Amino acid sequence: MSRTPPCTCGAVRLRRRDLLLAGTASLLLAACGGGSDSDSGALPAGPRVPAETEPHQAMLLASPTLEYKQGWSNLLTQVEMVQALITELPVVYLCNAGPDGQPAAADVAALREALLQRGVPAALLAQRLRFVTAAHADYWLRDYGGIFLHDGQGGLSVVDFEFDGYGYLPFAGPVTRAVYEHDNDLSLRVASALGHGVRRSSLVAEGGNLHFNGRGTVVATELGLLGRNPGLSRPQVEQELRRSLGVRHVIWLPRGLATDAHTVLQTPYDFGKDPVYNIGVNHIDELVAWVDDRTLLLPEVTDADLAAAAAVGDPLAALNRSILDEAARLLSQATDQDGRPLTVVRVPEPGSILVELVPGDGAYEFIADLDAHPVHRLGGAERFRRREPVRMALPASYMNFIVTNGLVLVPRFHKPGRDAALAGKDQLFQQIVAARYPGRRVVAIDVDALVVGGGGMHCISQHLPAVPAA
Repeated sequence: MSRTPPCTCGAVRLRRRDLLLAGTASLLLAACGGGSDSDSGALPAGPRVPAETEPHQAMLLASPTLEYKQGWSNLLTQVEMVQALITELPVVYLCNAGPDGQPAAADVAALREALLQRGVPAALLAQRLRFVTAAHADYWLRDYGGIFLHDGQGGLSVVDFEFDGYGYLPFAGPVTRAVYEHDNDLSLRVASALGHGVRRSSLVAEGGNLHFNGRGTVVATELGLLGRNPGLSRPQVEQELRRSLGVRHVIWLPRGLATDAHTVLQTPYDFGKDPVYNIGVNHIDELVAWVDDRTLLLPEVTDADLAAAAAVGDPLAALNRSILDEAARLLSQATDQDGRPLTVVRVPEPGSILVELVPGDGAYEFIADLDAHPVHRLGGAERFRRREPVRMALPASYMNFIVTNGLVLVPRFHKPGRDAALAGKDQLFQQIVAARYPGRRVVAIDVDALVVGGGGMHCISQHLPAVPAA
């Protein structure tokens, strides 16, 4: 989902090559082999990325480093998430280091005390909450904290891709560049902290743009993956996905939602008044989610949604209708890795949720820092130079949810002052999830504090899969 930079991190400049362990580096497009094209239901042999519906040994989160909108607390949103998660599985919480090299005491205390205040038993925290040191400038673990892979030898490896700041580096000033360059190595630090080996790839990719069915099929957006690797052809990118991740089949969708668009190249949007900005990255986890290895959830803009948006001069519903209907058409023609057709289940699309950003908001400062490109300038940059408030369309999507052992955490978008239709959409999506993920408790979380930074719960978390059975 672009993610907003929290700090200059000028004192922390880690060299990527210095962190690579001997024997972990690999060349892009090296000889590779995927799984066989069997039409049996068995899991493929060799390395594979498990589906998110498979068992997990823990869920990873990282401590927040700023607020994307003043008064909207990332930490308190995480507290809600952790309170639900630790009833089902351990949570590993990544912290920056304190003076003694251990997880920063302030980060540890802030999370623990907030959980205790919400009535979480201290004994449960001692049993299920683990604090680990892993230096990070921002907390979008899904994207650059590494992808966990069953290595085909009974263990787990962390796949480390290159990271180019979601394609924002050519547009970004020094503050944003420093943050993204620092977090390019987060996957290596996660692997080291948890004691897993590293599988290197020189492909530029983010975990939020790779959705796996667990049997060899991955879905990705072209704009978010091919667009990040302009020197490579589609067959070359697919070959590297086979080599690094054990992928057998790739389903390509053209782009992400209109509310997940590149801030400079695709926005601001014309709402007939002040321009409306967006912070987005064209990721697949805003667009679809796997229910099982042949069933996908996909949002739908209804006729009623379209009419309501047109009545207030909102152009995003029509654009999202086009994007989503094209995705539905492509998925109806697609197959899994064994040539079997897919089932697509349509779910609600929240529609435009507009908020005001002001100077001092992390999201405001991120957008203001994106006027460094010599040709592609930030539209309406003079507003930021004058330090005027601006409007933003939240990258809100029900698809940005977490499924784990016995639990699904889903976004909740309605609150006083917002369109009453959102309450019905929230409830309908919860009902669909409960029916489609039987045996799992559904918990709705207010995710505004995350979404205004450009992502959601799926983006700030990473599953630690269970170790494969011998």
